[in-house]
Amino acid sequence: MATAANNLGKGLGLVVPFFIADWFSSSSATDAFFFAYAWVTFITLIFAPVLESVVVPFIAEERAAGRDVGQFVGRLLPLTAISLAALSLSGWALISLLLPWVTRFPPGELPLVRRCLAELTPLVPLTALSSLIAGTLNAYRSFALPGLSAGVRAAIVLACGWLLRDHLGIRAISLGYVAGELIRLLLLFAALLASPRLRLRRADSLFRGMGEFVRKAGQQTVGMVASELSPIVDKMMATGLGVGAISSLSYAERLYLIPVIFSSTGFLTTFLSHWSHGYYGEDGSAGLKRSLSRSLRWTALLAAGASALLILVHRPLVGLAYGRTGFPAESLRQVALLYAVMNLALLPQILSYILTRAFLTIKNTRAIRNLGIIRLAG
Repeated sequence: MATAANNLGKGLGLVVPFFIADWFSSSSATDAFFFAYAWVTFITLIFAPVLESVVVPFIAEERAAGRDVGQFVGRLLPLTAISLAALSLSGWALISLLLPWVTRFPPGELPLVRRCLAELTPLVPLTALSSLIAGTLNAYRSFALPGLSAGVRAAIVLACGWLLRDHLGIRAISLGYVAGELIRLLLLFAALLASPRLRLRRADSLFRGMGEFVRKAGQQTVGMVASELSPIVDKMMATGLGVGAISSLSYAERLYLIPVIFSSTGFLTTFLSHWSHGYYGEDGSAGLKRSLSRSLRWTALLAAGASALLILVHRPLVGLAYGRTGFPAESLRQVALLYAVMNLALLPQILSYILTRAFLTIKNTRAIRNLGIIRLAG
């Protein structure tokens, strides 16, 4: 049930780029949007998955020790909102200032890039808060709403795009993402308040008892910076490859991410919660090792087969996804080639997600940081 809810919610989000391709094809406007979205997503992916995952073993440990989880979460929410709002504004100001030096966009396209950046920046604190609440609900083994809420966001993105594309152009998608994430946050917060197993409490101090959480989250954040820096560098380099290059790269990435997201946010979401409860309960480290070994074996077999199959059929898949969207033939060939190359990374990427959840269970975020640095160096 949990896997189905996560796959349904994330699955709807994965179809958004196909509608963007159908509505806007590949142009300088989509290049501007995808670059802005990549930058905002880069900052978001540094923090949101960290908060969603790191909070689970901490809550499991707090519950096992009989401490007040409601006050712990009550500290995290405002601390996250304030720090991520300040960081996202600083990041927006920095990249807007540096655009002419770190990209090769023609001067006439920079205003649209800056506008998309400004409109998408609120996604950072909104997504971080949504992820923190989703992780809290997951820690109590409530998986359905956190998984389905991503589908609500995607539905709002598609509705805004369909209704406003003739009036706002590609900016309708930016508006949809922010509106969708805000509604998702409100739904998750309402579920948190209504939870019978957690009474949310306002903390008298934001920082009391938060040292270990901040330290562990900070170590994983360094690893996320290292691992997520490559895609944003790729798009910076693609700005000098002509109109449509960034869009082609983004469309290929989205198609590649379908099996990655289905695995990482589907059944792997439940792994972290179950492993945390077992590790801090009766199973201990021996139970975690047995479960991890089984998971790695089966996942490696399935991921290797999926990777080989997707590489084999990459051209018809890309044609099915984008062939009827008015794409130029050359852009379609670029997307197909990029998609085939990306699938070589499917097996190691999915296995790394499993290992990451095992390290998170035992709070070894230093190992996650080191893995991210190794990935960047590679």
